[in-house]
Amino acid sequence: MRQLFINHIPTEKTALLKEDGRITEVWFERPERTPQVGAIYSGKVTNVEKGIKAAFVDIGTETNGFLHLSDCNQPPVEGAKILVQIKKAPIGSKGPVLTTDLSIGAANLVYLPVGKQVHVSRKLTDDQQQELRSFFVDMLEGEEGVILRTAAVNMQKESLIEEWTYLRHKWKNRTVRNEPGLVHSTAVIPDQVLQHYPLHTFDQIIIDDAATSKEWKKSFPSYTDHIKWEREFEAALGTTVQSVQERIVNPVVEGSLHIDETEAMVVIDVNSAAYTGKSNKQQTALQTNMKAVVAIVEEIRLRRLAGIILIDFINMDDKKSESKVLQAFKRTAKQHGLFLNVHGFTRLGLLEVTRKKEQPSWKSFLGAHDFHYSDTTTFFQLERAILSLNNSAHEAVLIGLPKEWECLKNRLISSGISSKIPQELFFYIDPNSSTFSLETGSVETVREIVASRGFHIDKGF
Repeated sequence: MRQLFINHIPTEKTALLKEDGRITEVWFERPERTPQVGAIYSGKVTNVEKGIKAAFVDIGTETNGFLHLSDCNQPPVEGAKILVQIKKAPIGSKGPVLTTDLSIGAANLVYLPVGKQVHVSRKLTDDQQQELRSFFVDMLEGEEGVILRTAAVNMQKESLIEEWTYLRHKWKNRTVRNEPGLVHSTAVIPDQVLQHYPLHTFDQIIIDDAATSKEWKKSFPSYTDHIKWEREFEAALGTTVQSVQERIVNPVVEGSLHIDETEAMVVIDVNSAAYTGKSNKQQTALQTNMKAVVAIVEEIRLRRLAGIILIDFINMDDKKSESKVLQAFKRTAKQHGLFLNVHGFTRLGLLEVTRKKEQPSWKSFLGAHDFHYSDTTTFFQLERAILSLNNSAHEAVLIGLPKEWECLKNRLISSGISSKIPQELFFYIDPNSSTFSLETGSVETVREIVASRGFHIDKGF
């Protein structure tokens, strides 16, 4: 059974994929302040450099974007207003790379606001291409176009129309700007998740927010029965989001593996505790390593590990056994949908694997080090802890924050947390603390605490 759990209410959104009762993949999304790949901006051409065949475009960010003429559907003119999409995110002092070929992707098709044509995957037969092209050509309005992916041929027409309508609706409801700035962005949750896992692949989708659940049902009416609003989200999930975070940053995996992430590479060590070292050593080593293969692939997927990955299996001293482990590893990676380059065993007996590094690992994203998280991660953990009190009998909540978190709160939270819970929420700044504190009780009790400690409290949280 495949389930998608979406924790949408907190500022930091979380999506968790559960397959046959096990959490196999996770996504976190925070409000981004830097241009992301796929985001569409209203821009203004500041200058055209004929020598390098490119233009620089003000998109309302710290640095101007770079637009090569080959990525522009018409010659840019200085001072002109244009719509551009981020092709490559900014790196260091370099601005983002732009294109005027706008697109909004989904699992089975890509919406082109100015494409004007129906493009169909060449992997399909001529008859399949013609059928899909004929089906969509009459649906186009104005300058819009569509690209139909290979997977579209296996979809019901009703599902394709829903996906098309969903993307078109997102574009038509974009932000309209006269000045440079963001007009449309593709959210990690749900858009990028659904690009990898189409709706029809889920047996159930559980969402913690009633309004979001209703919106999904409206957008995808043929999947209404699969979408469920669940007030007690973590009870339905069977664990907490914070517990999942703790798992993916813990270097020890159920006593069987040790995962060490460094700047240069990831090293995974198979624990030899299960290896008795007595009779039939070779068979015991092989069995232990074969079991470890599944756990390793699951952790690579869950933790979003990439780059150079070296795996230290228990020494087998046998090429046939190494070959069995190697083939099992490739087979298991394919079953999990991972694109890994498995290079084989080195002279030192390490299995060498590489994976294209497109994003940081989740441990890096969470800023985790020795079970301590970045202030940003900890602050979002606090927000979830407060929201979890929504259905409790407590009347009031008192939050203590470190001094440096005061501006962090203003930067990370766009709308007050207090508006999302029935309790009265107070906070104070504790100059002697390095993390948050949380106390609950009746309004009278909280006020007594405040009075006894001489706190200056603020209700603007």
